[in-house]
Amino acid sequence: MNNKAETELEDIFKGLAFIGFVIAIITYPYISNINYYLPIFWLWTIALLAVAVVYLFLFGLTHISIKSGEFVFNKATYKIKKKKYEARFIQNETIEIENLILETLATDEQTLTRDIERLRNKMSISRHYKEFSHFIPQLKERLVKARERLEEARKEQYSKNLSEEIEIKEQKNKNLEEEIKEKERQRLYQEEVNERIILRKLNAEENYVFEKDKLNKREIGALLRNGYLIYSEYCIINKKLINLLIKKKLNHSPTHIFLVWNTINLLKNIKGVKNIREHLSVDADLTFRFEGKLYALEIETGTLLKKTKQKQEKVDYNNKKYKDRWMFIVSNRNLMKEYNKLGFATQRKGVSKNIAKMLKITHPF
Repeated sequence: MNNKAETELEDIFKGLAFIGFVIAIITYPYISNINYYLPIFWLWTIALLAVAVVYLFLFGLTHISIKSGEFVFNKATYKIKKKKYEARFIQNETIEIENLILETLATDEQTLTRDIERLRNKMSISRHYKEFSHFIPQLKERLVKARERLEEARKEQYSKNLSEEIEIKEQKNKNLEEEIKEKERQRLYQEEVNERIILRKLNAEENYVFEKDKLNKREIGALLRNGYLIYSEYCIINKKLINLLIKKKLNHSPTHIFLVWNTINLLKNIKGVKNIREHLSVDADLTFRFEGKLYALEIETGTLLKKTKQKQEKVDYNNKKYKDRWMFIVSNRNLMKEYNKLGFATQRKGVSKNIAKMLKITHPF
């Protein structure tokens, strides 16, 4: 039982109790006389039954009246709502039909098909409702134009599809060309990767000189593609010309770069030589330690002779810092006379012997 039914039942019992109480007060004088003839129980029973019958009659009559009123009210309300709905429907449909007639025809097949279906729908509504009957001629004219435009759109679509097929074929050919180019790019990229691996193994970022005879074809190719050039230089260790791959560094000539590299390798083979360092500043080109003393070597190709002030400053600096523990290594024997005027100098063939003499050792190797 829901709350509404429980409330109604409770109201019924309350009403019965109230009416029974009122009747009991009113009839009490009479009941006291009747009590003489009937037992009090039956008197109260008859009174309550009478009260229940009267109350149920009144309640039923009231309930029927209320329900009848509600029915009449709901029916009247429904008619009002129906009229309002129909008015809104007519208003909305009128606006939709007018907009459909006035709007510009679409150009694509899908939209035109949808608009034709909408026109047919509005035609059906216009035939069914007299309020819209005056729109029928305009809708018919609009429907004819839409169908003609649909036919044109389909022809245009066919032409477009044909053009697209041609474009697709052309794109396939282009994609094939791109695929070939991509494979070529991948091949070149793989070569570049392999080349970087080769350069990393050779430690090309740190080494500016390589002996050509100690390299394979792939290594030589990788170095040549990365700024190295082939030169022939006289080796101060092997006492002969060797083929080299040299990469220029700063403003130094390939010969200077080679002699620095060659001299460092020579010093590494002399027992007791430590802390070999190459300098790019005002200090000597190479410095090293031997038996606790610091020595210096200047690698010269003739450029210093053209700088009078810088030449004298370098000589003074080396004499002060190293005293008799430094010397020039001259690349060209024709320059020996000029460099001997500045300090002790040796050409390539005498580097090993003169370094040993400077270090005061008999056998450098």
